[in-house]
Amino acid sequence: MSGDALTRVRDALAARGCRIVPAKNGGFKAQCPSHDDGTPSLDVKQGDTVQGVVIICRAGCTREAVLSALRLTEADLFDAPRTARDGRDASQAHPRAYRPDRAASQPSQGLTAVTVSELREAPTDPGGDEPGTHLPRPIGGAVCEYAYHDANGVRVGVVVRLEPKSRGFLQYSGDGSSGVPDAADGTPHPLKVTLYRLRELLAGIAAQRTGFVVEGEKDVGAMWAAGFVTTCNAGGADKWRDDHARPFAGAKRVVVIPDNDASAGMGHAIAVCESLRRVVPDVPVKLVELPRELNGYAVKDAASFFAAGGTARELRRLVEEAPDWPGATPGDAASWLDGFAPRMSDLILRPELLAVPTPCIPFLAWDGRVTLFSAREKSGKSTLVGQAVAAMTRGAPFL
Repeated sequence: MSGDALTRVRDALAARGCRIVPAKNGGFKAQCPSHDDGTPSLDVKQGDTVQGVVIICRAGCTREAVLSALRLTEADLFDAPRTARDGRDASQAHPRAYRPDRAASQPSQGLTAVTVSELREAPTDPGGDEPGTHLPRPIGGAVCEYAYHDANGVRVGVVVRLEPKSRGFLQYSGDGSSGVPDAADGTPHPLKVTLYRLRELLAGIAAQRTGFVVEGEKDVGAMWAAGFVTTCNAGGADKWRDDHARPFAGAKRVVVIPDNDASAGMGHAIAVCESLRRVVPDVPVKLVELPRELNGYAVKDAASFFAAGGTARELRRLVEEAPDWPGATPGDAASWLDGFAPRMSDLILRPELLAVPTPCIPFLAWDGRVTLFSAREKSGKSTLVGQAVAAMTRGAPFL
């Protein structure tokens, strides 16, 4: 297979102004055009005749999102018409391939009719991010759009992810009109109380599958691709309502996975857990934190966990090892924290950790605490610590 397709992708990246760095495998690394990428996180290399050009964003962007940002299609990744191993056209054989003909009649995988028997037989879902091209009018900078449907399959709203990420998201009503205003009587807009991929979630619960809650739609797509029944609420952190917890009634178990982004992700996850305990108290709940680094890559959320090489088996292990959320079993929140290093969740559940401990060196070190010194090189950090330790060992005053 020649390198024509690889050149096509390289030229498209160069046209977008993305920095390109050659790699030893004959491919290259580049700044991802689908998110605000300071350091090249996009791996591109030549695959075989079935794979075509292989594109992997280590920050978690899907291949479809990258192609959309480059104005390319799946066919542009191949030098010749795609042919799968079994002789079928590969655009039909690849479950995650974006096809405009399908998108015109099915704006989102949320429209897919899923039955309990189908879910048991095929636990993975062919859904995923799709380029934002289905709204009644064009949206500049749109990368992906996610349609929300109620339990009857009626579209209640659309969330559009923009590029770069700093531009945030847009929300549209089910008819494509801009915004999601509440009703005059105060009734919230349906998008604000409907879970993403609700119909698939309900089918999974009926099939006695564990339900997962993550923070964003991109994470939902990555989780479904790995075989997990997953959902989220529109707007992410601070937008969860008790109405979102009601569909989990009768679930085998619910697992909440926070984003690794300081207090916002954990605060949202704790709010979800508490809501589930109030609304569906008979359903076991777990809060599972992902590792912050995997295979040398930072893990920010479920999508980046799998992009960094995480596996479904590894995630299942994390779920089984995690304790139940407080209140699911006898005991208090303190018992749930046994064996865990203090994090933001610890401080929320155990405010006594915020109490000022006894100082062993005034203003510098405290009993049972670790002090981190940060300053420019050659600014005297080592000298300061050395003098402090020397004074403490002699029993002499310091500063």
